[in-house]
Amino acid sequence: MFEITVGNGFSLCTAFLLLVCAALGIYDFWRENAHDWELSEERLGHCPACRLRFIVARHERVVRCPNCNELCSRANR
Repeated sequence: MFEITVGNGFSLCTAFLLLVCAALGIYDFWRENAHDWELSEERLGHCPACRLRFIVARHERVVRCPNCNELCSRANR
């Protein structure tokens, strides 16, 4: 069978923990950047019909209210 010394076992355990930390770091990076929304870069939309305020992407030209589907204005132009 395989013989694992204390030094080799420590090295294997350390390598395994580094792989797990790297995988968790990659997962966290993906989770934060997958939806591509950052509140500081977005604008606030306002619907005068139903008085709903909602987040609008910065590059959106035409905005519709998610509640009543009316054309709305963008605040903070």
